[in-house]
Amino acid sequence: MDVGSYDFLRQERVIFGKPAAQAVAEEAHRLAVGRLFVVCANSLSRKTDAIEAIGEALGHHYVGRFDKCVEHPPRESVIAAADAARHA
Repeated sequence: MDVGSYDFLRQERVIFGKPAAQAVAEEAHRLAVGRLFVVCANSLSRKTDAIEAIGEALGHHYVGRFDKCVEHPPRESVIAAADAARHA
């Protein structure tokens, strides 16, 4: 049996009742984000227009996306996402 612990990531806000693109753009403005890189599942990126809409709402603040995420990502996937963010 494995022994260990897990620390949940801090969740500051949950926004509902408005389009995701609007909510992300408002949060980016609220947090004074200069550049924003989106990490998402490929199904969200390729089968919906949600990420494209977020990019449009963010304008020049949107620098790119990594959409090759999988559940319980292997180390290689995390490294690829970090490389993509650095490149952006």
